[in-house]
Amino acid sequence: MNMDAREAFLLKAIEDRVKELRITELLLTQEEMAANCGLTQYQLSLIENGKVNSKILTLRRISEGCHISLSDLFNFSLWSEKEIFYPKDERF
Repeated sequence: MNMDAREAFLLKAIEDRVKELRITELLLTQEEMAANCGLTQYQLSLIENGKVNSKILTLRRISEGCHISLSDLFNFSLWSEKEIFYPKDERF
């Protein structure tokens, strides 16, 4: 199944948020963060590089392993919800 632009944008936002969280907020290596989240370093690498469309349960494991809420994981500091979910011509 091909992703539309909104899905691709959301996937990029998630990958950037997970990487930002690990590097700038938690100061962890991929190995350390993966261990905290019950993932392998390979799984975390796939998520950070946008190679997988993560299940919500995997994202919950990441949020719990990082001691943040799932809503905080979805707190994309660089983009507004309008930019993620609505094409430019459909924004209100």
